[in-house]
Amino acid sequence: MNSLVAFFEIPAIDFDWAVTFHGNVLGVKLSIMDCGNGKMAFLPEENGQ
Repeated sequence: MNSLVAFFEIPAIDFDWAVTFHGNVLGVKLSIMDCGNGKMAFLPEENGQ
C-alpha cells in the first residue's frame, strides 16, 4: 500500500527530545539530517529504511 503522508513539520524547542518522543510513539527510528542552520528528522520509507 502506498503511503498517504508525504511531508509534515512539527516544530519543537528541544529537537532531540521531540525525535525520541515521536519515534517512540510511532514505534520507528527516525533518521536525522542537517539542513543548513537546522536539523530535520525523517520517518523510514515503506520498506523500513
